[in-house]
Formats: sequence, structure tokens, C-alpha cells
Amino acid sequence: MSDILLVRFAKHLKRSELKFSSHEGPLFHRWLPDGERDAITVTDSKTNTIVKLWFERWGFVDSSMIMFDYNRKEVNPDIITRQAVLDAGPLYGNIRLSVSSDELNAVRQNRKGDSTYEALGKRLVKNIIYPQVLRFLNMFRINFGQYWIALPTDWDSRQCSLGHYCRHWNMKWSNDDGASWSDFIPNEEKISLTLRICGEQTWRELLHESDWREIQDLTQSGYEPSFAGTLITLAHELADQDKLRHAFIEGITALEVAIEEFYKQKFKNDETLRDALKSYWELPLRTRLASVTLAATSSGSVISSDDVLGALRAIEIRNRVVHEGVDPQVEDGKHLAALLRVASALLLGSHFRFPPSNIGNEIRRSEKEWEKD
Repeated sequence: MSDILLVRFAKHLKRSELKFSSHEGPLFHRWLPDGERDAITVTDSKTNTIVKLWFERWGFVDSSMIMFDYNRKEVNPDIITRQAVLDAGPLYGNIRLSVSSDELNAVRQNRKGDSTYEALGKRLVKNIIYPQVLRFLNMFRINFGQYWIALPTDWDSRQCSLGHYCRHWNMKWSNDDGASWSDFIPNEEKISLTLRICGEQTWRELLHESDWREIQDLTQSGYEPSFAGTLITLAHELADQDKLRHAFIEGITALEVAIEEFYKQKFKNDETLRDALKSYWELPLRTRLASVTLAATSSGSVISSDDVLGALRAIEIRNRVVHEGVDPQVEDGKHLAALLRVASALLLGSHFRFPPSNIGNEIRRSEKEWEKD
């Protein structure tokens, strides 16, 4: 016989990296959801759960307008219908699920680290909360254009413990139909701080004294990075932040734009050759990549055959990401790195480096020690 367990959470939705945005959640016009009474309910037959999602009316009245505030719930309903922009704030959720007596006892007794408690937490996080919330918030971001809403990240045991992840979601449990609540923390709260051990080759990706002089020349010449260069750097940033899925998508776009920029620059003064290339753009990307690397090599660019093979593999991975929904593996990052080197080599007159942001440091006894590498 199964027991019923309630688990609730509260998730902040503000994207802190968007410095221009002060929005705490989705923005509504002349209406705000009113807590659980306006909750959206999802019954999931696969997991045998009932999920409720809602927003609270946080804020107070200042100068006859409602201002969002996490510490006050003094929203005047009469003002709501007259106000143009209303911030809904964080997302709240409540999950009703069936659990075994062993699972319930593990939670009741707060047996942190117990395999039964951990298994229940993984089931909640991986199969219920994360996919439901991600799907829900993506509708706000994509269909309704509210891109400033932060999407949740899936739990990754390499980055933090399950207990820390649940704490981040402010998860609590109840077995008395919500009369009392306790923290849902399946194991100890831990964060893994990963420091990359770097060698001389990685440090060479950083700025050198000679680079400073080159930057001076580029600045005085009025140089501005091209669109392809911007996309290449974006793909590098996403990969460095372990967002490989999006990095592959942006990386392939960067390659396509880099190929186009290469031929535009190479044939900028020859309209006949530019016209002859019109059918070229209908070729598969793999074919275009193979041909452009030959053209770039003849123009003085240094592109290794290994990087070309890696770029071809990256195209395959990206296609599987888009068409089959697969997630790239960590080891696939080397193919993306090869693709970015190829794409950057096509941008004549400029060069690129790809240093990691989380980089280890070292000091040596003398300058000569560095010359040995």
C-alpha cells in the first residue's frame, strides 16, 4: 500500500547576468495570478503525480503603483486591473505523489544519505520537477517572448550534491496534507568547485605582451570583429560553461557564417565569381566545409586535417542534437573545439584564442623556467 507525500518548492526566475533587467519573473498586463487558486495543474500518468504550478502576488503599493517586493504581500486588487506591467516573481510548485512506506519513513526520519531517500530525491528531481518546470517556463520564454526568465538547470552530481540542489529549489515535504512542512534534503549539501589543471598550451591562450601591441594596431585601424567572430566566441563561452548542447548549435551557425564571410572577402571585387557561387550554398555543409578548407589553405590559412575531421564530426553531433534530441558528451567537446579553430581560421586577417575561464595558476622560480616549455 502506498502513502501520499507532498513536496513543494519555490524557484527564483531572475537571470542575474542580464544587468539591464530587474524583472523577477514573467510580466503580466492588468492581471496577476493569485497563488494556488490560479494554479495550473498537470496530472502525469507516467509518474503517477499531480503537479501544481503558480505565482504569488508579492509587493506593495508605492505612489499608487504596485511594486514587487519579496518581503511584502500588500497587493491591492483594485490597482492590478489598472496597472500596465505587473511582475509575477518566482515560481511555486506542489507535487503530490505516491511513495512506499520505506520511502516515507526515510523522509520522516530525515535519513540523509540513505539510499532510499536519495533514490526518491533523484526520482523527484530528474523525472518530475525539472522536466515539468522546464517545459512550463519554456512557454513563457519562447511562445511569449519573455527571455529574461531563467531556466532551471538539471541536477549534475559533478557540480553539487542532491541535497544542495534540493535546497536551491527550497524543497520541503509534508505528510499531513500541508499542515506542516519540513526540509526535503536527501543527503549532505555539497558543491564541487572544479579547478582545471592547465599546462603551458592553455596558458598560451591568454594575452601576451605582443598581443597588447596588436590590439593597439587593431584599435587604431578601426577593426571590429565580424558577425562570424561573435558567434565563434559565443559558442566558446557556452562550451566553457558546460552548455554543450547550445554550444554545438551556435558553433555550426558560426561555421556557416564564417564560410560565407571567407568567400565574400576572397571575391569581394569579382562579381562573376560571386554569382558562380550561388549554387554552392545549396550543397551540404560537410561538402562546403571540405571545399572551403582547401581554398583557405591555398590562401595561407593553417588548418590541420585533424581539425577538419573534428569539425566534420561536430556537424554530425549537432545534427543529432537538433533532430534526435541527444545530449553531447563531455568528450565531444574536442570536436567542437576543432570546429571553432577551423571557423576562426577562415576569417582572414584575424585570429582567435579559446582560453577557459576557470583556469589554474602557477608561479615559477624564474623567467627561464618558463622558457623550458
